[in-house]
Amino acid sequence: MISWDAIDTVLLDMDGTLLDLVYDNTLWSSALPERFSETHDWSLESAADHLFSHMDERKGQLEFYCLDYWAEFTGLDIVALHHELAALIRFRPNARAFLEHLVVLERRSVLVTNAHRDSLAVKNRHTNLTPML
Repeated sequence: MISWDAIDTVLLDMDGTLLDLVYDNTLWSSALPERFSETHDWSLESAADHLFSHMDERKGQLEFYCLDYWAEFTGLDIVALHHELAALIRFRPNARAFLEHLVVLERRSVLVTNAHRDSLAVKNRHTNLTPML
């Protein structure tokens, strides 16, 4: 059991902790390669190979999380693609209740994320997450 008397601040990640990963996984693994292949007239397989290879090279670097970088690299409006899939954005089971419980306990909750500000804005628009933190 957690001794809540000893905790005054809770640091929380967003993607995979508070929000499930269906949205992000769909966006980056399916929707982006599909849109890239359509826009640049590549086969889906070639587009996916190209994008995933480049993503692997960028893992661990700030560029990997930067929507501006991916927009420039792909020639696509990545923020618009985020909005198109926004219906997939969901809290993980019990995450909202946990945040509400932290309010009742009068604990400070802080979001710690490497998400790009535009990604955070889309997710916040559809979950109203940030007012709970």
